[in-house]
Amino acid sequence: MFNSFISNAVVMQIAATIILVLFIKKWTYSAYVEYMQKRKDTVNGNIEDARNKQEQAAFILSELEAEKKELKLKKMQILASSEEEAKKEKNIIIAQAKERAHALLEKAQIEIEQEKLQVQEELSNEVIQMATLVAEKFLVDAIDAEDNNAMMNQALKKVNLERA
Repeated sequence: MFNSFISNAVVMQIAATIILVLFIKKWTYSAYVEYMQKRKDTVNGNIEDARNKQEQAAFILSELEAEKKELKLKKMQILASSEEEAKKEKNIIIAQAKERAHALLEKAQIEIEQEKLQVQEELSNEVIQMATLVAEKFLVDAIDAEDNNAMMNQALKKVNLERA
Protein backbone atom coordinates (compact mmCIF):
# COMPACT_ATOMS: atom_id res chain seq x y z
CA MET A 1 0.00 0.00 0.00
CA PHE A 2 2.82 2.35 0.73
CA ASN A 3 4.09 1.79 -2.77
CA SER A 4 0.76 2.52 -4.27
CA PHE A 5 0.52 5.62 -2.10
CA ILE A 6 3.89 6.92 -3.34
CA SER A 7 2.95 6.04 -6.90
CA ASN A 8 -0.35 7.80 -6.55
CA ALA A 9 1.35 10.80 -4.91
CA VAL A 10 3.96 10.97 -7.68
CA VAL A 11 1.31 10.65 -10.34
CA MET A 12 -0.71 13.35 -8.64
CA GLN A 13 2.32 15.56 -8.30
CA ILE A 14 3.14 15.12 -12.00
CA ALA A 15 -0.46 15.76 -12.96
CA ALA A 16 -0.56 18.91 -10.79
CA THR A 17 2.68 20.14 -12.31
CA ILE A 18 1.37 19.55 -15.85
CA ILE A 19 -1.87 21.35 -15.02
CA LEU A 20 0.06 24.19 -13.47
CA VAL A 21 2.36 24.42 -16.50
CA LEU A 22 -0.64 24.37 -18.85
CA PHE A 23 -2.43 26.97 -16.73
CA ILE A 24 0.64 29.21 -16.63
CA LYS A 25 1.22 28.75 -20.33
CA LYS A 26 -2.32 29.65 -21.19
CA TRP A 27 -2.57 32.73 -18.98
CA THR A 28 1.00 34.08 -18.72
CA TYR A 29 2.99 32.79 -21.70
CA SER A 30 1.19 34.99 -24.21
CA ALA A 31 1.73 37.98 -21.87
CA TYR A 32 5.41 37.01 -21.56
CA VAL A 33 5.81 36.69 -25.33
CA GLU A 34 4.00 39.99 -25.81
CA TYR A 35 6.24 41.69 -23.20
CA MET A 36 9.37 40.28 -24.84
CA GLN A 37 8.19 41.48 -28.28
CA LYS A 38 7.56 44.98 -26.87
CA ARG A 39 10.98 44.92 -25.24
CA LYS A 40 12.57 43.81 -28.52
CA ASP A 41 10.73 46.60 -30.39
CA THR A 42 11.84 49.17 -27.77
CA VAL A 43 15.47 48.03 -27.97
CA ASN A 44 15.38 48.08 -31.78
CA GLY A 45 13.78 51.55 -31.66
CA ASN A 46 16.49 52.78 -29.29
CA ILE A 47 19.17 51.35 -31.56
CA GLU A 48 17.59 53.07 -34.58
CA ASP A 49 17.32 56.35 -32.65
CA ALA A 50 20.96 56.01 -31.65
CA ARG A 51 21.94 55.45 -35.30
CA ASN A 52 19.92 58.49 -36.38
CA LYS A 53 21.46 60.63 -33.66
CA GLN A 54 24.92 59.37 -34.61
CA GLU A 55 24.27 60.31 -38.25
CA GLN A 56 23.00 63.73 -37.16
CA ALA A 57 26.05 64.20 -34.97
CA ALA A 58 28.34 63.25 -37.86
CA PHE A 59 26.52 65.71 -40.12
CA ILE A 60 26.73 68.48 -37.51
CA LEU A 61 30.41 67.68 -36.97
CA SER A 62 31.11 67.96 -40.70
CA GLU A 63 29.22 71.28 -40.81
CA LEU A 64 31.18 72.57 -37.82
CA GLU A 65 34.49 71.50 -39.38
CA ALA A 66 33.55 73.27 -42.61
CA GLU A 67 32.60 76.38 -40.61
CA LYS A 68 35.88 76.13 -38.70
CA LYS A 69 37.82 76.03 -41.98
CA GLU A 70 35.83 79.01 -43.26
CA LEU A 71 36.53 80.95 -40.06
CA LYS A 72 40.24 80.12 -40.33
CA LEU A 73 40.23 81.43 -43.89
CA LYS A 74 38.45 84.61 -42.80
CA LYS A 75 40.94 85.00 -39.94
CA MET A 76 43.84 84.71 -42.36
CA GLN A 77 42.23 87.26 -44.70
CA ILE A 78 41.64 89.68 -41.83
CA LEU A 79 45.22 89.27 -40.63
CA ALA A 80 46.56 89.82 -44.14
CA SER A 81 44.45 92.93 -44.68
CA SER A 82 45.39 94.26 -41.22
CA GLU A 83 49.06 93.69 -41.99
CA GLU A 84 48.69 95.47 -45.33
CA GLU A 85 46.91 98.41 -43.67
CA ALA A 86 49.63 98.56 -41.02
CA LYS A 87 52.31 98.70 -43.73
CA LYS A 88 50.45 101.51 -45.50
CA GLU A 89 50.08 103.43 -42.23
CA LYS A 90 53.78 102.88 -41.51
CA ASN A 91 54.75 104.22 -44.94
CA ILE A 92 52.49 107.27 -44.43
CA ILE A 93 54.04 107.98 -41.03
CA ILE A 94 57.56 107.60 -42.43
CA ALA A 95 56.74 109.92 -45.34
CA GLN A 96 55.29 112.52 -42.96
CA ALA A 97 58.36 112.28 -40.72
CA LYS A 98 60.66 112.75 -43.72
CA GLU A 99 58.63 115.79 -44.82
CA ARG A 100 58.86 117.30 -41.33
CA ALA A 101 62.60 116.62 -41.16
CA HIS A 102 63.10 118.18 -44.60
CA ALA A 103 61.04 121.24 -43.61
CA LEU A 104 63.00 121.62 -40.36
CA LEU A 105 66.27 121.30 -42.26
CA GLU A 106 65.22 123.96 -44.78
CA LYS A 107 64.07 126.24 -41.96
CA ALA A 108 67.38 125.77 -40.16
CA GLN A 109 69.33 126.53 -43.37
CA ILE A 110 67.29 129.70 -43.92
CA GLU A 111 67.89 130.79 -40.34
CA ILE A 112 71.62 130.08 -40.71
CA GLU A 113 71.75 132.10 -43.94
CA GLN A 114 69.90 134.99 -42.28
CA GLU A 115 72.26 134.89 -39.30
CA LYS A 116 75.22 134.83 -41.68
CA LEU A 117 73.93 137.88 -43.58
CA GLN A 118 73.27 139.70 -40.32
CA VAL A 119 76.79 138.97 -39.07
CA GLN A 120 78.27 140.14 -42.39
CA GLU A 121 76.23 143.33 -42.20
CA GLU A 122 77.33 143.97 -38.62
CA LEU A 123 80.92 143.28 -39.63
CA SER A 124 80.63 145.69 -42.56
CA ASN A 125 79.24 148.36 -40.25
CA GLU A 126 82.13 147.85 -37.86
CA VAL A 127 84.63 148.04 -40.71
CA ILE A 128 83.01 151.26 -41.94
CA GLN A 129 83.11 152.71 -38.44
CA MET A 130 86.76 151.78 -38.11
CA ALA A 131 87.49 153.26 -41.50
CA THR A 132 85.69 156.40 -40.47
CA LEU A 133 87.71 156.59 -37.28
CA VAL A 134 90.91 156.04 -39.20
CA ALA A 135 89.86 158.70 -41.68
CA GLU A 136 89.10 161.12 -38.91
CA LYS A 137 92.47 160.48 -37.39
CA PHE A 138 94.17 161.12 -40.68
CA LEU A 139 92.11 164.23 -41.22
CA VAL A 140 93.10 165.42 -37.88
CA ASP A 141 96.68 164.79 -38.81
CA ALA A 142 96.06 167.00 -41.83
CA ILE A 143 96.06 164.55 -44.63
CA ASP A 144 94.76 166.09 -47.71
CA ALA A 145 91.42 165.19 -49.33
CA GLU A 146 92.90 163.07 -52.07
CA ASP A 147 94.75 160.84 -49.68
CA ASN A 148 91.61 160.55 -47.57
CA ASN A 149 89.49 159.47 -50.59
CA ALA A 150 92.05 156.91 -51.63
CA MET A 151 92.06 155.42 -48.14
CA MET A 152 88.26 155.34 -48.03
CA ASN A 153 88.13 153.57 -51.38
CA GLN A 154 90.64 150.99 -50.20
CA ALA A 155 88.64 150.39 -47.01
CA LEU A 156 85.43 150.00 -49.01
CA LYS A 157 87.10 147.59 -51.44
CA LYS A 158 88.25 145.47 -48.50
CA VAL A 159 84.75 145.45 -47.10
CA ASN A 160 83.28 144.48 -50.48
CA LEU A 161 85.88 141.72 -50.90
CA GLU A 162 85.05 140.37 -47.45
CA ARG A 163 81.32 140.33 -48.28
CA ALA A 164 81.89 138.30 -51.41
